Amino acid sequence: MIGQKEFATYDQVFTVSLLGTLPYDNNILVWGKDKIDDYSLTELKKYDMIILQGYSYSSKGKADKLLTSYVNEGGGVFIDTGWQYKNPDWESKNTLNIIPLKTLSWNNLGQSNDYKIESGGNINSDLDKNGFGPLVYDNGPWGVSTSDPSDLKPWAKTEVSVSGKPIVVSGVMGQGKVVWSGMNIFAHAKQKETLYKDEIKALKNSFNWLANTKEPRNYQVSYQRENPDKVIFSLPQTESPTFLLWKEGYYEDFKANLNLDGKDKKLTISRAGPGFVLIEVPKLDKPSIITYEYKTPFVESFSKYLSVFTFLTMLFLIAEGVRGKQSIVFTIQEKAERLFNRSNKTSGKDQKSGNSPLSWLKDNSGDENY
Repeated sequence: MIGQKEFATYDQVFTVSLLGTLPYDNNILVWGKDKIDDYSLTELKKYDMIILQGYSYSSKGKADKLLTSYVNEGGGVFIDTGWQYKNPDWESKNTLNIIPLKTLSWNNLGQSNDYKIESGGNINSDLDKNGFGPLVYDNGPWGVSTSDPSDLKPWAKTEVSVSGKPIVVSGVMGQGKVVWSGMNIFAHAKQKETLYKDEIKALKNSFNWLANTKEPRNYQVSYQRENPDKVIFSLPQTESPTFLLWKEGYYEDFKANLNLDGKDKKLTISRAGPGFVLIEVPKLDKPSIITYEYKTPFVESFSKYLSVFTFLTMLFLIAEGVRGKQSIVFTIQEKAERLFNRSNKTSGKDQKSGNSPLSWLKDNSGDENY
């Protein structure tokens, strides 16, 4: 799932997934990056489906090309543009290729409940319009991102409309599939204690259709835990790249390495589900070992060494203070002051004893006047 963390987009999608839209027997929801174009096509193709909610991008052109290639090559995308100002496409005169409407604008359809389940859809055969909630927000209208039906792209089919405006649209594009929503359906489907069951069903149908969910292949994995900061996984040979889900809390300072013929290969780790650890595992040609271990970050190491240095410096200064004129600090001060006075005499300045800028460092038992 790609969405901006500052708007808690993952929490929205995850909350709705717990209502059965993404059964965890066959699916794992991954907390992705904020921006679409922070990914490469190779990275995106590791996933059967991408959910775009409250997403962003740095370059529209780059994001458009990336998503187009991903879908054309067999990927599935669910995209919602119905969150005004929180994603860049809630209003557009030239939409992304994967958005099934040529243009989008922000519409106030009133506090409407005039839903229609259109015929011939890909995901709507068991939907009931009475299971959708009215477009109401805080006693006012719930705005939507939509357009006229005439703006539909050739490959698109309207699944659900409100007052004649497409609100959920699907389509096959190249070898892949797209479902678009313009109503911010994740937020609308569950509002506090109110749940709109056919909006939930529409999401479940969409995800099943997009991902072509198959029975997952599970592998027998064993592990040893030497201490709380280190786990060693033993994995069998695998038929293809896969994922290892470790049901403990995700922390970014834990790293995973695959041992291949005595050499370590760093593996990518993501946050998945309610905050678990998901390790990307390449195809394994033989049984292999993965080490998952806490690595002290530089800032923490630097702070530790700085604390030790500060403590030792304080001990040194205390000891030097006790030694008085016998201390190394006092000797260095004496030499520095003689050099300072000699420099001033050379320049023709008359230095009086006790007026040196360094005199304040001397022990009170000295001959200087304070």
